[in-house]
Amino acid sequence: MVNAKNQDFNNNKKLTIAIISWSVSHNPLGRAYMLAEALSSRYKVQLIGFVFDRYGRAIWEPVKNGPISIDSYPGNNFPGFAETLESVALNIEADIILVCKPRIPSLQLGLLMKAFQNRPLILDIDDDEISFMNEQKGHVLDELRVPYGETWTRFSETLIPYADHILVSNVSLQDKYGGTVIPHARDEKTFDPELYSKEERRKQLGISLEDKIVIFLGTPREHKGLAELLKAVKECKNPSYKLCIMGSFPDSKLKKQLQSIGGDQLILLPDQPFKDIAKNIVIADAVCLLQDIESEVSKYQLPAKAIDAIAMGIPILATKTPPIESLISQGLIMLTSLETISKDIDKVLSNSSSLHIEQLKKRPIFLEKYSHEAISDNIERVMKECLKYPKPLPIEALNFIDLQKKYLDDVSKLIKAEGERKENFISMLIEPGSQLDAINQERVKIERQYNAILQSRTLKYMLPIWNLIKRVKQFLRV
Repeated sequence: MVNAKNQDFNNNKKLTIAIISWSVSHNPLGRAYMLAEALSSRYKVQLIGFVFDRYGRAIWEPVKNGPISIDSYPGNNFPGFAETLESVALNIEADIILVCKPRIPSLQLGLLMKAFQNRPLILDIDDDEISFMNEQKGHVLDELRVPYGETWTRFSETLIPYADHILVSNVSLQDKYGGTVIPHARDEKTFDPELYSKEERRKQLGISLEDKIVIFLGTPREHKGLAELLKAVKECKNPSYKLCIMGSFPDSKLKKQLQSIGGDQLILLPDQPFKDIAKNIVIADAVCLLQDIESEVSKYQLPAKAIDAIAMGIPILATKTPPIESLISQGLIMLTSLETISKDIDKVLSNSSSLHIEQLKKRPIFLEKYSHEAISDNIERVMKECLKYPKPLPIEALNFIDLQKKYLDDVSKLIKAEGERKENFISMLIEPGSQLDAINQERVKIERQYNAILQSRTLKYMLPIWNLIKRVKQFLRV
């Protein structure tokens, strides 16, 4: 049966899209916010997500005062978070669900919303989320209570097939997950080089007009090659060449490392509002994306800052990673490497004016492929098709939620039992070999088994979780 909502496309009635970000307190919100901006001119957009204590309770600074309103919900640990998800899912009215990133807080919420009322669930993937995980170390039982932690993120991969359609930000992710490529995009009305003055913005930021600036706009992380980039700038032996980093450091060690290297040739500026990206990037003479080609993150990540630079006609140097190969082939990015980066930077900065003019000539490519208008057209085609025949959600799709609750309940009992018996141990001075030791030994066994599962990177979590439940229950009956 054709969904009646599909008629709204023809009747010019605005549909409502719920765009879900697993966290609205830090940079995972960036892609969700971009999609909300792009689609807001055609649809009613609800941008929603969770705030977890680990990342702070405030909306991510770059977008908190932006034009798109954000509805945040308190995030907590399992088992309580399962109730939070159900409560939120029951209270969101939308015609289409757009889940950003396959993480449990966003994807489980989307599946619950689809279960309550069958409507299209479109999953957007812009990173290989597993690549951000370090193989689980420490206390597995405690980690299992964290909804965005490694265990549940790996488990989320098994839920991806239940989406009606998949969007991906680049061809590398398409090769892995399938779906339709929707690259990072920018508002062509705002990202217009003719609207901004390089000289005026530099004066506002206190940057000399004589300096040649390599800019990094975004979240500074180790895999983005900033230390190597700064060293390359200094190796040019030109004191007017400077690296400007505009963004907050999640890792203070990296910030200190760069400060020790850079001296006067490093400019650090705090996070700027998302809406001011175009105004800020105009100060640059070059953008250099020195991604770690061996990093699992880089193998699947299209840096949004590449699109920023393309839109504004800023020359770009980048190491060759799979997600940006198409940009290189279109002549939008100049190739560099660790071996040639210093020489390449010097060449670009020495000819920045002429290269800027050449880059501006390629703006039609931006308008055709990487503008809000372009991606909105492509997303609309996907949504229209999904609305015709929303894919029914199989009964087994949500079986994992009951499994999740039962397992977490048993884990909680184990931890509680351990605490009670530890108190008995302290009060009664029980000798080694007591029940407390037995509990600790059992926990070690469970942790080893779960670590083995994680190290194997298997996606078949159902049976291992059942086995763990069985083991915990058997132990609790001792």
